[in-house]
Amino acid sequence: MLPSPLSPAAVAPAAKRARTPAPILLALAAALALPPPVLALAPDAQPAPLAAAPTLADRSEPAPAAPAPANAATPASAPTPPRPGEPPPLRPFAEVIREARELKGFLTLWQREERTWLEVRPERLEQPFFFGHSLAQGLGERFFFPGLTGPEQVVILRRVGNTLQLLAQNLHVRAPAGTPLAIAVRESYSDSLLASAPVVSAPHPEHRSFLVDATVLFGGDLAGALSHLEAAFRLSYGLDRANSAIERVRATDEGTFITVRQHFSLAKLPPPPLTAPPPGTPLPSPPRTLPDARSLFLAFTYTLAPLPAEPKRPRPADQRIGHFTTSYWDFARPEQGDLRTHYVERWRLEKKDPQAELSEPKEPIVVWLDRNIPEEVRAPVRAGILEWNKAFERAGFRNAIEVRQQPADADWSTLEGTRHIAVRWFAMQGPGAVAVGPSQADPRSGEILRAAILIPQNWLRFASGFLREQEPRLPPAVSGTEAFHATPAASLEQMLAGRQCSYASQAFEQTAFAFELLLARGEFAPGSEQARRFVAGALKDVTMHEMGHALGLRHNFLGSAGVRLEQLRDAAFTARRGISNSVMDYNALNIPLAGEPVADYNQTTIGHYDAWAIEYAYRQFLPEQEAAELERIAARSALDPDLAYATDEDAVPALGGGLDPRINQFDLGHDPLAFYQRNFKLARELWQRTRVRELPAGDSFALYRRNVQRGLGWFAGAVLPLSRFVGGVYTSRRVAGGGQEPLFVPVAADRQRQALAVLTRELFSSDSFRFDPAFMRMLGVEHLEREPTRAARAAAPPLAFSLPESVLAIQRSVLDQLLGEGVAVRLAAAESKVDDRRQALPLAEVHGRLADSVWSELATGAEIDSLRRNLQREHLRRVTSALVRAPSPVAADLRAVNRQVALRLQADLRRALERRLSSTTRAHLAESAAVLAEALRAPLVKQGV
Repeated sequence: MLPSPLSPAAVAPAAKRARTPAPILLALAAALALPPPVLALAPDAQPAPLAAAPTLADRSEPAPAAPAPANAATPASAPTPPRPGEPPPLRPFAEVIREARELKGFLTLWQREERTWLEVRPERLEQPFFFGHSLAQGLGERFFFPGLTGPEQVVILRRVGNTLQLLAQNLHVRAPAGTPLAIAVRESYSDSLLASAPVVSAPHPEHRSFLVDATVLFGGDLAGALSHLEAAFRLSYGLDRANSAIERVRATDEGTFITVRQHFSLAKLPPPPLTAPPPGTPLPSPPRTLPDARSLFLAFTYTLAPLPAEPKRPRPADQRIGHFTTSYWDFARPEQGDLRTHYVERWRLEKKDPQAELSEPKEPIVVWLDRNIPEEVRAPVRAGILEWNKAFERAGFRNAIEVRQQPADADWSTLEGTRHIAVRWFAMQGPGAVAVGPSQADPRSGEILRAAILIPQNWLRFASGFLREQEPRLPPAVSGTEAFHATPAASLEQMLAGRQCSYASQAFEQTAFAFELLLARGEFAPGSEQARRFVAGALKDVTMHEMGHALGLRHNFLGSAGVRLEQLRDAAFTARRGISNSVMDYNALNIPLAGEPVADYNQTTIGHYDAWAIEYAYRQFLPEQEAAELERIAARSALDPDLAYATDEDAVPALGGGLDPRINQFDLGHDPLAFYQRNFKLARELWQRTRVRELPAGDSFALYRRNVQRGLGWFAGAVLPLSRFVGGVYTSRRVAGGGQEPLFVPVAADRQRQALAVLTRELFSSDSFRFDPAFMRMLGVEHLEREPTRAARAAAPPLAFSLPESVLAIQRSVLDQLLGEGVAVRLAAAESKVDDRRQALPLAEVHGRLADSVWSELATGAEIDSLRRNLQREHLRRVTSALVRAPSPVAADLRAVNRQVALRLQADLRRALERRLSSTTRAHLAESAAVLAEALRAPLVKQGV
């Protein structure tokens, strides 16, 4: 690593030459009434920079120290000393860049050894250009993966005195230029200062350009890494400028690219807490992939490029179709009421022959496959990308996408540049994901300028039995963590904007389950050609999904709902149409039950919805025809059920969704109830086949344990989708004039009862989780993963596997969902949406059915095993909690219903205690009765009633 120009190593030579400290000379001059001495600078030294206002990049670090002055001797040719209070004169341009190498480009750079200067011509000042960044070196965990991109900005360079500012323009609010309204908007809203640096040279004598130190301008936290690190690890790392430096630069007419390698550090790691904190308390979680968690490096490639000279004609977004959008407040539209404007984000694609129905583009959408992608997987990756050309043909373009391979000896990075999609490979520990860096677009028009797709090394190792080495990444209901569905801390903002994709992470787990089940069925062996084809199909599927994001498409979690379950068993149908109407859904694997016909396991092509979404965004129209043609395309959604669309905010409760039971991740077919019942059967088959599976000599018994956990993961994955039926509401994105379909329709009461019956039967029955004791005694672990190192301890599983604990975690999630306020609120709201209130499912019936299922032994007189006792205690805890706390204003019926359940349960417990029971069962029932009696006696007046 080249030392920073601000490091002690760079300053030390000048300091050694300064025989008399500068402050002493100044003091002597003042005492003798002499003018202040002129301090000669070393050839590489700079005058002390002017104090600049703190910027976003510098807000978490001290300002850089000025280089030490050199010997105070004044040469005869020295310029006239400045007057007191004036800054020293700037050094001549030629003197600063003496013996430096020029890199001409959009913004010219000069380099000499470890020094880099940015040359700024007067015509570049105040002119907007594109600014974005990519992560060039990551951490191998917590979504710090190389290739991920950050948000884009339109920036300007502004000179204020002898300081150059990098300003991000505020394009969230707009008004027509040159109007009084534009003045009002400018005075009402602020731009943002990203970085600043002192000017270090006098103007060039001919073209009047000047120089700034690129290390100072780009050496701060422009990427917001400090916030991301703290959110990911709960540790306050600091940026160490002294050990950071510019690592690589490139300049062309298409852009200037600067890669900065930055050091982040801690003085010490926090000690572990002395006592266990309350559940849910965020604790420091140091990185596990570092030699020393107190020190890490991240590298960022910054792109400074010209914006398109002529902004692409924007295309208005439509809520019926899922595109990423560029949005802003347009104050020039007061007559329309809604000032918000939404443009589709799309690539610039124009026909060579505008009159032809099908034409090649003037310039294709270029996709670069990085040289770091292993040769053996380039074919399925390329196939997944080029599959989208079928959709563009529907929109009038032939060969719209062109895939190019980066040469092995290329002297440039795929992270550099605009107007292309970079597909890259990366390494990480544990089960992996394919992640798409959100595309970066021109905020003026929504034109996509660049995007990225990332693929982990783990996919290459899949077919050779790699899964045998990996602990499953389980849903939080099983693992007790957020490892499976958690939003990476560094990507929280992207997720909230609907731009964070976890499809491939979960698709990896889906493929892991299917791979183990098919191996157990004997359909292929590790390393076989069949195994490689299976993994290649999964990799193509995931690449198609992420390529859709790079083209501007959002998730569509209704894509799979348009295919009937029986069609999924028809190989001819899946070969022609795929297993879903959209590759932008989180499509589950199409695994047949034992004995069923085998069709395609993965989505093999783009779906009917995908082609429609591409047509809306990319088909060319004459300007005067565009509005009518776009409405014609969008209106097809009311006539064709295959074009149904719902996205993240419709599916994720944290984003306000989760109402519609059809909108799910990782389901298939038109009937989610039937689909998840199939999953329960597949999980049990995996358990049964694993129980009788003989392992080769020398193999670890950890495989048994992992397959038990994978099956539990499939049970847990059904909890939320099935729970959505209870109190569920079918929703629509229809607009006025687009048909007669209502926007909100409560799920029929009988359908809700069916879902409730499936949940109670599959998740509350001891028979669902009954294993052979001999098999349970063989659930081993990888003992080498439990070695006494901090990293291993953080990731290693406990020695003994607890089935009751894992099962209870799933059951808790069911109880929380069905007995919580959300279901109570939705059931109450449904009464106002049905013509006859008797058609609505009563809250009391839901609670009563759950109690009957949880406490079924009270009616039969059967003994109660440990799994059931755990479940009953959890149910009792929720009932009693509802009795002793103040009712929620939005779910006031909850306490009344729980009191009714408690009174009936109290009577059942009294009768059950009269029977002859084992001592453990009797103790459990007696304690439950005592807890319930105490809760029923609690004085309501003290609870605010």
